[in-house]
Amino acid sequence: MTPNQEIKTYTGIQALRFVAAMLVVLAHSTAMVNERMHLDMFKWRAGWSGVDSFFVISGFVMAFSSGSLMTRANDWKIFLMRRLIRIVPLY
Repeated sequence: MTPNQEIKTYTGIQALRFVAAMLVVLAHSTAMVNERMHLDMFKWRAGWSGVDSFFVISGFVMAFSSGSLMTRANDWKIFLMRRLIRIVPLY
């Protein structure tokens, strides 16, 4: 990246990531309280929609970040190689 190149940031996407994470945290919290304390209290299952939100956000980020590959001949190979290089070392 050159010094004059501007980095685009999407504050709305970051806010959605935060909301999705909080939904999942609340769902886990209510489930764990019920399990650990043997209560038949309210379990907030709607929080699991945060997982679906993460999938949608991830799809947007992947499409946006790989947008420059759309004009290349072997774009799918480049995309796949980049994903493998990024993900495989974590395993």
